Amino acid sequence: MGLLDLYRCPNTKCWWDKTSGKKGETCPECGTPLKKVGVREGSKISIEKKKDPEIKKMIDENKKRMDEDKKAKKAQEREESRLNQLLFHEAITDDELIKSIESDMNNLAGHEAGTKWMRVGTLLSFNSTEQMIGAGFKAIIDQNKVLIKQNELLYRQNKLINTQLEILNNQFEDIGE
Repeated sequence: MGLLDLYRCPNTKCWWDKTSGKKGETCPECGTPLKKVGVREGSKISIEKKKDPEIKKMIDENKKRMDEDKKAKKAQEREESRLNQLLFHEAITDDELIKSIESDMNNLAGHEAGTKWMRVGTLLSFNSTEQMIGAGFKAIIDQNKVLIKQNELLYRQNKLINTQLEILNNQFEDIGE
């Protein structure tokens, strides 16, 4: 297959006008087997399809729908990016939160023990006091992150327990009546 050989739907009554097909595939809209076409023949098919006002309208609607899908996907990606910057959010499961806590605790243990780079840095900088203070602040910040995440986990568990207690209370009230 040449670089400019494309597989297209040859049916001029079908609105699908993409060039992303492969050998042996069929048109997702009309089921016609895709045909290997060169640039000229592909252009002719595309022009024929656009001559029919109904087909042109379908092509325009499909492009509009695809643009809306792209916008929705970009919005979803922006939201996921925003959520990933947070310590936690509602969509994070308890198991993911626990793994995140464990990861932070491992990082914290590494800060407290000091890394080889930090030891080398103190030897090279001659200002080990500032480096120790910076490492201490980083450790405190990491400890606070762990505490915040643990508190969220406890909060979620308390909400679950309260919900279950309400259900039990309602059942006992029903029995007592």
